[in-house]
Amino acid sequence: MARSVMPLWFGITASKSSAKARSSVRDQSRARKLKKRGVEAVVGQLGDTGWRDAAVGFQAYIHTAYEASPRAAEVDRIAIDTLCSAAKMTGGSPRLIYTSGVWVLGSTRGPADETARLTPAAHSAWRVPNEQHVLAAVLIGGADVELARQVAEVVGPARAGQDVVELAG
Repeated sequence: MARSVMPLWFGITASKSSAKARSSVRDQSRARKLKKRGVEAVVGQLGDTGWRDAAVGFQAYIHTAYEASPRAAEVDRIAIDTLCSAAKMTGGSPRLIYTSGVWVLGSTRGPADETARLTPAAHSAWRVPNEQHVLAAVLIGGADVELARQVAEVVGPARAGQDVVELAG
C-alpha cells in the first residue's frame, strides 16, 4: 500500500485576531492528532480530487506530500492540479508552496541555489516536470508560488512517517 509520508497539504489563513488551518491526512487517527492541535483535518488520499472543495478559501497552501509508489509522479501531478484549482476558486493571489526535493539538483560540486542546473538523480527525475508544471499552472491561475526543495537536515532527525506537525510542535 502506498503511503504519503507527511500530511498531504495545509491551508492557512491568518489575521491579527485569528487563524484558521486545515490539512488533509490519510486516516482518522492522524485527523484526531491534528484536531488536538487546533487544525481541522480532512481525511483523503493524495491522488483523489474529492478534497478540493475543502481546500478552497485559504491565503496559503503548502503541498508537503509524497506517495512512495510506482504512481508517485502521476499522484503528485493530480495533487498539484487539485491544489491549483482550489487556489483559483479562492480568488485573489493565494500563495502556494510546493515542496520538491534536493535530488532534482543531482550531484553538485559545492553549494547550489535556485539557479543551479538540474541534473536529477534517476529516482527523482519525475520531479522536474512536476516542478515546471506547478510553476506554469500557478502563473496561469494568478497565485503566488514558492518552490521548496526539501533537505532532511533542516528539520533535524525524525522517525519515518512522522507528521510535520509533530516536528514543528
